[in-house]
Amino acid sequence: MEYSGFTSESEAVSAVEVPAAEPSDAATATGFRCYICGEPSTEICSRCTRDTCANHICERCGVCSDCCTCDDRPR
Repeated sequence: MEYSGFTSESEAVSAVEVPAAEPSDAATATGFRCYICGEPSTEICSRCTRDTCANHICERCGVCSDCCTCDDRPR
């Protein structure tokens, strides 16, 4: 039998158990954040391809507030 450094099989199993992750939305779980405000990202700007939250994406043209040229662009 090969030496594993553990005294029993149950000790070896408990050493590799990983605590359950706290429930969160997909954006937070993947770590994508809006580059403007840091909120969880839900969109990607179609022009600069940066991660953007719903507050910083233009519904009309689909780009972030930095790239948008619409008259009523999000701020």
